[in-house]
Amino acid sequence: MVRRIFAFLMLVIVGLSGSGAMARTEEPEGWQVFLEEEYQRLLPDVGARMEEWEAALDACASEAEKTVMKYYFTCMPMADLCELDFGLLRSYAAHAVRLREEMPWTAELDFDVFLAYVAAYRVDYEPIVEHRAFFYDQIVGSGILEGKTLEEAALAVNLWCGSRVTYESTDQKVASPMGMYNGGLGRCGEEANFVVNALRSVGIPARIVSMYWAESGDHAFVEVLVDGQWHFLSACEPEAMLNHTWFKDLTANVLSTSILTYSLIGTTESYYGGDGMYILNDVENYADARQVTFTVLDAQGAPAENCYVGLYQYGDYMYKNLAELYTDEQGVAQWMLGRGTAIAIAMLDGQTRQQVVTLDADTVVLDFSSPEPRGEWQETELVYNDAISRYDQQPTEAQTEAFLEGRDLEALRQSHVTELYDAEVAEAYPQCAEALRLAGRNFPELRAFLSVDDDPLRQELLSRMEAKDLREVDATVLEDILQGAKAAQGEYASTDEAFLEGILTPVYDRSPLSAYRLELQELMTDVGLDLDAVRKEPALLDAWLRERLSGESVRRCDIYGADPISALRMGYCAEENYLSTLARVAQAAGVPVRQDAATGQWMWYDGANWSAMQPLSEESGDTGVLLYEAEGSEVWLGQYWMLYQLQGQQWTELFYWYVEEQDADEAIELPEGEYQIVMFVPGDGESNSRLYQNYISIEAGETVTVSLP
Repeated sequence: MVRRIFAFLMLVIVGLSGSGAMARTEEPEGWQVFLEEEYQRLLPDVGARMEEWEAALDACASEAEKTVMKYYFTCMPMADLCELDFGLLRSYAAHAVRLREEMPWTAELDFDVFLAYVAAYRVDYEPIVEHRAFFYDQIVGSGILEGKTLEEAALAVNLWCGSRVTYESTDQKVASPMGMYNGGLGRCGEEANFVVNALRSVGIPARIVSMYWAESGDHAFVEVLVDGQWHFLSACEPEAMLNHTWFKDLTANVLSTSILTYSLIGTTESYYGGDGMYILNDVENYADARQVTFTVLDAQGAPAENCYVGLYQYGDYMYKNLAELYTDEQGVAQWMLGRGTAIAIAMLDGQTRQQVVTLDADTVVLDFSSPEPRGEWQETELVYNDAISRYDQQPTEAQTEAFLEGRDLEALRQSHVTELYDAEVAEAYPQCAEALRLAGRNFPELRAFLSVDDDPLRQELLSRMEAKDLREVDATVLEDILQGAKAAQGEYASTDEAFLEGILTPVYDRSPLSAYRLELQELMTDVGLDLDAVRKEPALLDAWLRERLSGESVRRCDIYGADPISALRMGYCAEENYLSTLARVAQAAGVPVRQDAATGQWMWYDGANWSAMQPLSEESGDTGVLLYEAEGSEVWLGQYWMLYQLQGQQWTELFYWYVEEQDADEAIELPEGEYQIVMFVPGDGESNSRLYQNYISIEAGETVTVSLP
């Protein structure tokens, strides 16, 4: 299916490439046919929500709006299909059509570009909330776009964003655009998400780009399309011109870029991530690159079709995924790579083959007809091209003066974030005063929640919540959390930590907070679930939930888990989100849950003991032993080494050790499977960094001994 989509769209895109500006609401006939075919094919996915979806389509004000809605549907992740408000989705479509009609730079876009980089409702893994029309009113209403060219407008929007948001290192949960607007803080990926959403809200085509530097460090930033070319800027770090920011000199030595787009639009340099999500690569925009051909041969030496090839960069003590490819009928996959050392790993029939992609290599063969070395150390020198950035243009004096005049961004940001904060009100709630401060412009929602009554659990709840949730949650959701927790309290006292931590405090992961607890409790009661029994034996809840969630779908739910009500209604939950969904259901049922701070493992409490939850697909309990010996080691002494396990088609880091003593041996019990021991030794200024790897297989009851080099 993916290849059919790709091949067809390449024809569509090629046909558009020289067509110039299009009519505002006119789509190519081929695109219309394809879109309708995909829409009809995927429509059964909507399942129990069919009536809601049809109502949203019927409410569309024009055929153009309906076209955008159908486009959304073909690219919609399963999580969104389960729980997204289709009325909210229609507001996105209506705003996009308005931009197409009103904004000169939007009207000039080819329709495929308009859909992918302006109309698309999702940018990254952010919660979908109403903000496009709000940002439009804020930006256009301020007058900062008047008389501006497209390039000047993009810079002005980034400046506006920089007066509201600045950098802060945070966790991997992606804040919504309104959460960023309210709190004024976020890591670089969140800043980029905020800027892209702001740009799209005024019809400027934009996308997020991520790249890794040669050996360590990474950054997420923004590209905007100006005069048919993509230009870059660092989000919320305004510059006087495009392609001129602090990291421009680092871009010359990148191996690959990663551009996430929720669109059925592919290019020759992309791979399909599922759910209409493509990962695009425009490394040629930054670095001297070449196309590398990867050929995979099976055990008989014949071309291996549809074989997975993962491309990795190693640095900063971790594998960094560059691309996920599949071979064609000739056993070939291709990718554009910058000049540097990459690692290609092919996976076929439960086996792996690895090759180092050297500085100038343009062909790589991964041969399963030859045995892969096991138990032998492989040393790789990590070499990267020492190139000079192609972006050396400097802003003019006039550009610099216009940019700097009267701009105190931090003062503007502080004023913006604290504008709705009331210190006197906060003093009245000492237990959650810090939470009220962290909420920023979401202060009124928290105040509304606190003012309902003097229940001490209101302050207790807010005091235990994470900053990102405080900046986004509304009072109705908080009320559902509180009342749901009290309804599930059972025999726990209001001061019991098991209740406060495990039931009252909402689960914190990638999913946005929503109101589901009271409805879920009613559902569980209606179907005859014995909640008293569940609280004593949580595994009963696990069994009940597994019967109702399949984990199988045409679409995947790799964004985050839908709320439990939505998941149960659709009968679907992806394996990777099952445990967090189970944790939410457990809280609603009155079973305390928590996430272990050290391991990240989900735990639940039966009234006497905490125990680990089990994943949806239970793994074998058969284990073996890895014994490493450090005696005589010259390289590893005083260094970190990492242990990776092959999980599906990814090498997942399990843990790492620091070898302090030459005679320090250690035995580690591990499940059956494929493993890789890795050591990264940084360069010292006179020599390049080096990578040491050793592949081992662990079988039940077996002890594998590895001597460190």
